[in-house]
Amino acid sequence: MTLQPSKITIHTVGDSQVAVHSFGALDAPYALISVHANETTAIEAAKLLIRRGRPLVLHTLVHKTSRRVSVRFGTKTITVDPNRIFTHQGIAVELDIRRFPSRSAWVPPITQLAAELVARFEIPSRPVAISIHNNTQKGSLTVHHYAKGKPQQKEASDVFAAAENDPDDFYYVTTPALFQQFKTMGYNVVLQHGQATDDGSLSYYCAAQNIPYVNVEVEAAGASMRTNQKQTQMLMILDAVFVWNKLSGQPQNV
Repeated sequence: MTLQPSKITIHTVGDSQVAVHSFGALDAPYALISVHANETTAIEAAKLLIRRGRPLVLHTLVHKTSRRVSVRFGTKTITVDPNRIFTHQGIAVELDIRRFPSRSAWVPPITQLAAELVARFEIPSRPVAISIHNNTQKGSLTVHHYAKGKPQQKEASDVFAAAENDPDDFYYVTTPALFQQFKTMGYNVVLQHGQATDDGSLSYYCAAQNIPYVNVEVEAAGASMRTNQKQTQMLMILDAVFVWNKLSGQPQNV
């Protein structure tokens, strides 16, 4: 059964429009955020939990089924990564303003779009911002990339990788308390560095605003359903961390 959006909002940027589809109970205590339309494993796992009655709302940024969003300004069309527009520095890099100074005129409308998305995702009013993402099956991003001597070392202040866990599947958090909680439970987890690179990501924005943030990063589904089930399982683990079901007042077994 296809899950229908509970609400659709349209956001205009330049001469283009992007939509946010929200699924589930809009007044749910926790929200899941998906900004990359091609990361369907994450999106479908979240929808599955909503169909099962979990008290969640899922906000998805809807555009062409690709990672980047096309934005048109008059006769010019550019693409931006929607997870790189939440800071001025991120937008400047996405627009490559150093090489193309004339694109500075496009900064305000993209900044406005980012502000509208933050408001639509209700990030300031939620107890924690929860993003859902997928990486590729070729190991383009794993928990090991943040270890000492690895490419993303400077972006992490602490890393825990359990030998029995798939390195493609991990949590990325911005507070030591969340890091310790996932580590104690035995799950791969990365703690974002307090001096992480300003890449315009939602994680950087939330850290700068002192908003707790969790990204659930899972390998994209391939021929089998393992990764779809894995993403669902990792989302369910948040039940134990944040206690979505408040009827019993106790974390559920997951």
